[in-house]
Amino acid sequence: MMKQKAISLLFFVISFVLSLVLCFSQKVTELTFFVEAKRDICFCEIWEPSQIVNITYHVKDGGKGDLDVNFIVLDPLGNKLIENKRTKTSSINLVPQSVGEYKLCFDNSHSKLHTKTVSFQYFIEEGSDLAKTATIQYAAEEQNYHVSIADLKQTITKLQLNVGQIRYSQKLFKKREDWEKYLVERKLGLVNTYSVVQMAVMLAAGLIQVLMVRSLFDEKSRIHGIWKKRTNR
Repeated sequence: MMKQKAISLLFFVISFVLSLVLCFSQKVTELTFFVEAKRDICFCEIWEPSQIVNITYHVKDGGKGDLDVNFIVLDPLGNKLIENKRTKTSSINLVPQSVGEYKLCFDNSHSKLHTKTVSFQYFIEEGSDLAKTATIQYAAEEQNYHVSIADLKQTITKLQLNVGQIRYSQKLFKKREDWEKYLVERKLGLVNTYSVVQMAVMLAAGLIQVLMVRSLFDEKSRIHGIWKKRTNR
């Protein structure tokens, strides 16, 4: 009975240790980044023949362009091990043949305008030893960006707020413009009415003056008779 308990305990300990070894024998790395138009981004990683590398990538956003990038893996000598042209997503298993620095490149040079958002994940599984520390560094010649999903959400929220403020300002400006236009048209109508009345008064006054002057010299005119009667008095 005691031997069975001891064997069971030993089996449990061995299983636990094996599970720890399996858990720590994988190095998982996840990145989300932008690949600008006419540019590429490369990552450098040191691998060994005892490792099994699984690479998965997915183009999440392409702006208004196609959801695709070129993916290239170069060995330490610069030879192409893998070349996927204009693919949206892919999962690759790779066994390094020599120790050295391998380069993983995401190329968006075929796109002239649109920036691509790429989600990149890979994990290293050791064949026998525990996983060694993996180092990732950017090797792009131009400035590259590493943006997390939380940062993207925060940026989108800020953009939505800014767009809302811009729309509100545009509506307020439109209302002010309509009100000012109404005032201008109203004042213009008043000015036109006043001008017409003033011209009518001036024409009437001129006509009266002409009639008065003519009546002074026209003996047949009724107005001339009135003037003559007043003069005789």
